[in-house]
Amino acid sequence: LVVANFDPEVAAEEYKESVIAPYRGKLPEAVLNNMEEQLSGSCTVEIAAFNEFSSFITDEKAANEFDHIIFDTAPTGHTLRMLQLPSAWSNFISENTHGASCLGQLSGLESKKEVYKNAVSNLADDKKTTLILVSRPEPSPLKEAE
Repeated sequence: LVVANFDPEVAAEEYKESVIAPYRGKLPEAVLNNMEEQLSGSCTVEIAAFNEFSSFITDEKAANEFDHIIFDTAPTGHTLRMLQLPSAWSNFISENTHGASCLGQLSGLESKKEVYKNAVSNLADDKKTTLILVSRPEPSPLKEAE
């Protein structure tokens, strides 16, 4: 049994640094601060967590090493949103004509397009993926899980 914990806040900080680092020492500090501010929203946290999730479910080493991979995620609505992201981001990257998103320029996302495509494929393959929703026995969470 192996356990991994994906912390979306840590993933977001690492993502921000990967976007900003190439410009350190090349752009004025004010511009770097502006970039950091632009990458401080929930959109960055969401895409960073999603990148961790997508990278893990498409990792051939993990697929060969483990018989089963179980994701214990947040409440159902959040999980369903995360499961929709691979398809949504793949479509957005393909259809976007102005080259930017809430995360800034799409050049960094373009390199992830194949990972997102493979994530969609893995999630849609019923031989690879089984989704089991677990809920508290209360009306609202049960209704959300339906």
